Amino acid sequence: MKAFATSVALAVASAEPSIRIPLVKDEKTYQETLESIHLGASKLQAKYGGHGGTSSVVIDDYQNAQYYGQISVGTPPQKEMVIFDTGSANLWVPNKKPLLTNHNLYNHGKSSTYHKNGTIFKIQYGSGPVSGVYSADDVTVGNFKVKDFTFAEVDDTSGLGLGYRFGKFDGILGLGWDSISVGGVPTIMNALTASGQMADSVFGFYLANNKPGELEFGGVDPKHVSGSFQYVPLSSESYWQIKLDGVKLGSNSVSQTKSAIVDSGTSLLAGPSAEVKAIAAKLGAQSVMGKEWTVDCSKDLPDLTFTLGGKPYTLKKEDYILAQQGSQCILGLMGVDVPAPRGPLWILGDVFMRKYYTQFDWGKKRLGFALAKTTETVEEGVTWGSVHLTWSDCGAKHGTVTGLSPDTLPMGHTTEVLGEGVLLEGVDGGKFEFQVSGPVSAHFTGDLCSSKKQSLPMGAGSIEWEGLACPVASGAAKVGTKIFLSSFIPSSMVKGVTITIKAAATNGDALLCMSLHTGTSATDVIV
Repeated sequence: MKAFATSVALAVASAEPSIRIPLVKDEKTYQETLESIHLGASKLQAKYGGHGGTSSVVIDDYQNAQYYGQISVGTPPQKEMVIFDTGSANLWVPNKKPLLTNHNLYNHGKSSTYHKNGTIFKIQYGSGPVSGVYSADDVTVGNFKVKDFTFAEVDDTSGLGLGYRFGKFDGILGLGWDSISVGGVPTIMNALTASGQMADSVFGFYLANNKPGELEFGGVDPKHVSGSFQYVPLSSESYWQIKLDGVKLGSNSVSQTKSAIVDSGTSLLAGPSAEVKAIAAKLGAQSVMGKEWTVDCSKDLPDLTFTLGGKPYTLKKEDYILAQQGSQCILGLMGVDVPAPRGPLWILGDVFMRKYYTQFDWGKKRLGFALAKTTETVEEGVTWGSVHLTWSDCGAKHGTVTGLSPDTLPMGHTTEVLGEGVLLEGVDGGKFEFQVSGPVSAHFTGDLCSSKKQSLPMGAGSIEWEGLACPVASGAAKVGTKIFLSSFIPSSMVKGVTITIKAAATNGDALLCMSLHTGTSATDVIV
């Protein structure tokens, strides 16, 4: 009989089902960058409650947003270029454009899957409103389609000012949590998760310099990750908010703030005005128009370090300066005073996310950070080959394994591997344990009779324990293991990594001992 099954999925980020969306960076000149910071400061402050008002402001400083990508709405699909914004939670697209602009418009009259809603959608936004009505239609993100999704079609974008009139994006796709959704309508991540189309309820941002970036839904892309992810649990399910352990300029502490938000819709680092002003003074920066700072970038400038989850994340001079004109550079910092209870806080925008690939883990309610690969840090790997399997029983006292087939795993495909063995006692419950050791490490446990999934280090994928069909009688058994190997695996993941899998009954009796070992020329699976 088939007593239990495990699934080891390496590099799920490249597996189906996950999709990658190219992100285009809207490059600005030195003067345009200065002006966009100045015009956007009050809007960013309003978004996070900087004026202490009661209005629900959930869209970002899109005059200063730089990365956008394509989705489609309706049947047949109508193209929309949107900002993917972790600092808001609604999708809106325009059905009317300002005079002399070239935005893509949504026309529900041309869609066979449109359903009328008609409820008013309105956000009061700094200098004016963004408003329209809610509608429902099919929304396609990459290869994922969400049917009958509620979104806003907007006919008044005056609140976005000139930044929208001359911007290259059409609308906003919010990736924040349900609690900040205007009107309480479902969020796109909730809808995608419920549809079961994604391998994991995560998405990851790679924001490249001087080339297109990438947003991956359903996993992360190991080609853009250097080293292991370090995870920090969310402190609030509104914005992607986490505990901030400290901020240092060089070796000096420069902040007393205890919270941070990671926001893909904000291009700068934003912190309490007094702290930003003090940092700027230490850097010898000069204020321009009262909101932005310029600095002499011909000088040596100290590192700026944010400590999150006990780990330091360091930005060097070249990371936190923006456009340059002669020896003068624009500092990627802005002062924003967010009152209690939400603030004070730091907002880690694209300046931070360009240096650190950020994994937004919706399912586990956490953020993961890893150094993003640049042209200098791209790691070689194994591509489109096959992996050989060897096995042995590693000594569980109340169960043995006697065979394993097949012995070869083609990369880029899912293979079911069956192990034959004998359980020496019946099983009605217990626990399992996964331990990853070697150049990278990870550990998790769970209920023997329930499924549970855990990401592997370095964005290489995940391991899933599918759970026993409890109760299980003693006797002959088959161990079913589904293994997916990506078409690309970083070299460091095929050199000396060992994954040990153990299972024990409720009374502590050892039922199973498995080890997966990676070598330089093959991956050995010991069952």
